[in-house]
Amino acid sequence: MEKKLLVIAKFLHQRRILKEKLDIMLYSEIAVIEETEISETIKIFQPQYIVCYLNQMKKADIQAVIHILKQENFLNSELILLGTEEECGEFKKEACMEMCIEVKRPISLNNFVLSLEAILDCRCREKLQMDVYKRDILVIDNDPVFLKSIKLWLEEAFRVSIANSGDIGLKFLEEKNADLILMDYL
Repeated sequence: MEKKLLVIAKFLHQRRILKEKLDIMLYSEIAVIEETEISETIKIFQPQYIVCYLNQMKKADIQAVIHILKQENFLNSELILLGTEEECGEFKKEACMEMCIEVKRPISLNNFVLSLEAILDCRCREKLQMDVYKRDILVIDNDPVFLKSIKLWLEEAFRVSIANSGDIGLKFLEEKNADLILMDYL
């Protein structure tokens, strides 16, 4: 059965990254929102779980989230906190709650998804083995030994393309995208 997961994150870039990764890797219906949209989204979406991504949330933000979750009667075991030891402790103290599910930062996005998989009892292991989550890196340098070395270092975790000149790098970028470009400044 597909689970509904609501993720609350403060900043747009956090929400975009989380939504993209969760959509790819979990067999769940995902909504990722900012804290001002909580009440309305809970009523419409009716999630089974809520993840609060506490990164860069100030005390006032945490209090606002807790207030809304209390109003919606969602301050219980279906709440998952993603934060540092201090952030989770602050949230629990403000909410006057002893127990909830906590996923501690720092954590890689892939490990966070694996944690959610265990919590939601989803089956996404086969998707994790695919390259869909690998980022694309373009390396531009005129030293062929360096290009070969850096490609070997990075290719396990990333899709690596190489170019031995700026012109070749620009031609590559006309046809494909790169999430990161590493290049010699000369």
